[in-house]
Amino acid sequence: MRKNLLRRIEKRQLCRSFALLRMTFRVLQTLRHIFILMVAAISFAATSAFGHAEVSYNLRAAHFDYTPAGMMVYMRVSLSLLVANQLGRKTNDGTYIPAPYTYNKLDSGQVFHYIEIATVKRDHLGLGKLAIQGHEFSVGGKVVTPKMINVRVHPKGGVPPFAKLDDAKNATKGVAYTAAQNDAVDTGYVLVDVALLFPQITIADEFQLKSTLVPGEMGEPATKNMFWDHRGGDQQTPYGVEGLIDAAIVFSPPKNP
Repeated sequence: MRKNLLRRIEKRQLCRSFALLRMTFRVLQTLRHIFILMVAAISFAATSAFGHAEVSYNLRAAHFDYTPAGMMVYMRVSLSLLVANQLGRKTNDGTYIPAPYTYNKLDSGQVFHYIEIATVKRDHLGLGKLAIQGHEFSVGGKVVTPKMINVRVHPKGGVPPFAKLDDAKNATKGVAYTAAQNDAVDTGYVLVDVALLFPQITIADEFQLKSTLVPGEMGEPATKNMFWDHRGGDQQTPYGVEGLIDAAIVFSPPKNP
């Protein structure tokens, strides 16, 4: 009888130990997820605050702000990701038919893509059209089209911060090309800021976002995405995800308590 009692006690202790292990594992998973988001947020904030574009990955970020006129979207995208779908075929000299707003050169057998500054200054809103074409917003299964407000292009050394809503608003105001010099800049070191208005989307709406942009030859293999949905205040925790977002991401209004 005593042996049976000891077995039951040991069995209970084992069950408690397994339960504790499962709980510990879940906590570690949660902490890992939080850590990944924090690292992504810090990495993004550093890229924005220190005024340089990062060539080791493609960047896409957006703030969703709600106004009486509709939802404002302030988006930042790497130029190399934005125009990559438009890159033409490879030519006999080893280069490519350039994507819009770019030209390319062959150096030591490697093709480099540079921003065509004169074209950007002449037709910066065309980059906004590419951003609209490359991103699909939908409400209730219906695709909605925005009104373009402004576009600005920032080469390395002059990239304004973007991690806060006010930063994003300011970054999309002003002249088309923010550098004083017309030095050659690799497209991987250029960021494009676009301000869009969606009259069809209100603060009460659930909407979906997906993208058809693919980096291909021009962009880096990795793409980092950061999104801020400003329902309920300006200081929101960013949603970070890696990848092309070819599958839709859903943004929902907060549930009533």
